[in-house]
Amino acid sequence: MTNFNISESWKTMWEGALPGSQARELTRQSARSHWDGQQRVLNGLEDFANGWFERRETGVRAAAEAASEMCGAPTFVEAFATWQKWAAGAAERLATDGMAWQQCLTACGAPLMAFVPREAEEPKATAKVTKSAARELPKAA
Repeated sequence: MTNFNISESWKTMWEGALPGSQARELTRQSARSHWDGQQRVLNGLEDFANGWFERRETGVRAAAEAASEMCGAPTFVEAFATWQKWAAGAAERLATDGMAWQQCLTACGAPLMAFVPREAEEPKATAKVTKSAARELPKAA
């Protein structure tokens, strides 16, 4: 039985598949670009998630404070004003969530665009739609 050396097999396969140093350099650059892009996507998602959790934590604190104030409000008008203040903050946090998500998608999509073929980026010409006789409804008798 012969001894099998995986490192020698890998080296031989590597040299046979990519004989020139230029091919190796292109492969190295491609791999680096891919993993750098993956890291940018992860960083973008982490930033979004951290901001989302901060806004939820702020929302929970604001809701607890509003509930406490509403329960102690001497009049309905003051209780309603407290609720309105809380609702405005909640709506602002939701709008911020939407903007942050759009920014996250933009940031995460940029590294992935390198892998989209040029044909997919170009808008297709819209085809003119015509009715075919077979698709028309029968005329009433």
